[in-house]
Amino acid sequence: MKKIIESGSGIYFSIEEFDGGSTTSPIFSKNSTKTRMADGVEEAYNVYDDLVNKGYELVQISKSEKDAYEENQVKAGIISEISALEAKVTPRRSREAMLTGDYSFIQNIEDQIKALSVRK
Repeated sequence: MKKIIESGSGIYFSIEEFDGGSTTSPIFSKNSTKTRMADGVEEAYNVYDDLVNKGYELVQISKSEKDAYEENQVKAGIISEISALEAKVTPRRSREAMLTGDYSFIQNIEDQIKALSVRK
Protein backbone atom coordinates (compact mmCIF):
# COMPACT_ATOMS: atom_id res chain seq x y z
CA MET A 1 0.00 0.00 0.00
CA LYS A 2 1.28 3.45 -0.88
CA LYS A 3 0.36 6.37 1.37
CA ILE A 4 1.11 10.07 1.73
CA ILE A 5 0.83 10.92 5.41
CA GLU A 6 -0.26 14.48 6.28
CA SER A 7 0.64 15.62 9.76
CA GLY A 8 -1.86 18.48 9.81
CA SER A 9 0.79 21.19 9.76
CA GLY A 10 1.49 21.08 6.04
CA ILE A 11 4.28 18.54 6.45
CA TYR A 12 4.06 15.26 4.59
CA PHE A 13 5.98 12.03 4.20
CA SER A 14 5.27 8.95 2.15
CA ILE A 15 5.19 5.30 3.15
CA GLU A 16 5.29 2.33 0.82
CA GLU A 17 4.42 -0.91 2.56
CA PHE A 18 5.33 -4.31 1.16
CA ASP A 19 5.59 -7.88 2.42
CA GLY A 20 8.00 -7.87 5.31
CA GLY A 21 8.52 -4.12 5.68
CA SER A 22 8.07 -0.59 4.51
CA THR A 23 10.02 2.41 3.29
CA THR A 24 9.51 5.97 4.46
CA SER A 25 10.50 9.13 2.64
CA PRO A 26 12.06 12.24 4.14
CA ILE A 27 9.49 14.89 5.02
CA PHE A 28 8.31 17.34 2.37
CA SER A 29 5.73 20.09 1.90
CA LYS A 30 3.06 20.39 -0.78
CA ASN A 31 5.35 22.82 -2.62
CA SER A 32 8.54 20.73 -2.44
CA THR A 33 10.22 20.17 -5.78
CA LYS A 34 13.00 17.90 -6.98
CA THR A 35 14.72 17.37 -10.30
CA ARG A 36 15.05 14.25 -12.41
CA MET A 37 16.29 13.28 -15.84
CA ALA A 38 13.63 12.60 -18.47
CA ASP A 39 14.69 11.81 -22.04
CA GLY A 40 18.14 13.24 -21.34
CA VAL A 41 16.72 16.54 -20.04
CA GLU A 42 16.69 17.59 -16.41
CA GLU A 43 13.21 18.55 -15.28
CA ALA A 44 11.75 19.86 -12.03
CA TYR A 45 8.71 18.16 -10.54
CA ASN A 46 6.45 18.60 -7.52
CA VAL A 47 7.04 15.75 -5.02
CA TYR A 48 3.46 15.71 -3.69
CA ASP A 49 1.83 15.77 -7.15
CA ASP A 50 4.21 13.08 -8.39
CA LEU A 51 3.22 10.73 -5.54
CA VAL A 52 -0.49 11.39 -6.12
CA ASN A 53 -0.02 10.61 -9.82
CA LYS A 54 1.69 7.34 -8.84
CA GLY A 55 -1.41 6.29 -6.88
CA TYR A 56 -0.41 7.16 -3.32
CA GLU A 57 -3.40 7.55 -0.97
CA LEU A 58 -3.58 10.70 1.23
CA VAL A 59 -3.96 9.86 4.94
CA GLN A 60 -4.24 12.43 7.72
CA ILE A 61 -2.80 11.45 11.09
CA SER A 62 -3.61 12.66 14.57
CA LYS A 63 -1.24 14.80 16.62
CA SER A 64 -0.37 11.84 18.89
CA GLU A 65 0.49 9.67 15.86
CA LYS A 66 2.57 12.51 14.41
CA ASP A 67 4.39 12.98 17.72
CA ALA A 68 5.11 9.23 17.95
CA TYR A 69 6.46 9.23 14.38
CA GLU A 70 8.69 12.24 15.05
CA GLU A 71 9.95 10.68 18.28
CA ASN A 72 10.86 7.52 16.38
CA GLN A 73 12.65 9.60 13.73
CA VAL A 74 14.69 11.35 16.46
CA LYS A 75 15.55 7.99 18.07
CA ALA A 76 16.62 6.58 14.71
CA GLY A 77 18.86 9.61 14.16
CA ILE A 78 20.46 9.19 17.58
CA ILE A 79 21.06 5.48 16.98
CA SER A 80 22.67 6.36 13.65
CA GLU A 81 24.94 8.94 15.34
CA ILE A 82 25.94 6.40 18.01
CA SER A 83 26.77 3.82 15.33
CA ALA A 84 28.95 6.35 13.51
CA LEU A 85 30.80 7.18 16.74
CA GLU A 86 31.32 3.50 17.57
CA ALA A 87 32.79 2.96 14.11
CA LYS A 88 35.49 5.53 14.91
CA VAL A 89 36.93 3.28 17.62
CA THR A 90 38.80 1.04 15.22
CA PRO A 91 41.04 -1.87 16.21
CA ARG A 92 44.01 0.37 15.40
CA ARG A 93 42.75 3.12 17.76
CA SER A 94 42.19 0.54 20.49
CA ARG A 95 45.66 -0.94 20.02
CA GLU A 96 47.30 2.51 20.08
CA ALA A 97 45.42 3.38 23.26
CA MET A 98 46.54 0.16 24.95
CA LEU A 99 50.15 0.57 23.88
CA THR A 100 50.45 4.25 24.83
CA GLY A 101 48.11 4.27 27.81
CA ASP A 102 46.36 7.31 26.31
CA TYR A 103 42.66 6.50 26.30
CA SER A 104 41.52 10.11 25.78
CA PHE A 105 40.24 9.49 22.23
CA ILE A 106 38.21 6.46 23.29
CA GLN A 107 36.96 8.26 26.41
CA ASN A 108 35.88 11.24 24.29
CA ILE A 109 33.88 8.92 22.01
CA GLU A 110 32.35 7.19 25.03
CA ASP A 111 31.34 10.56 26.54
CA GLN A 112 29.64 11.55 23.27
CA ILE A 113 27.80 8.23 23.17
CA LYS A 114 26.63 8.67 26.77
CA ALA A 115 25.36 12.18 25.97
CA LEU A 116 23.43 10.87 22.98
CA SER A 117 22.04 7.93 24.98
CA VAL A 118 20.49 10.31 27.48
CA ARG A 119 18.54 11.95 24.63
CA LYS A 120 16.93 8.63 23.55
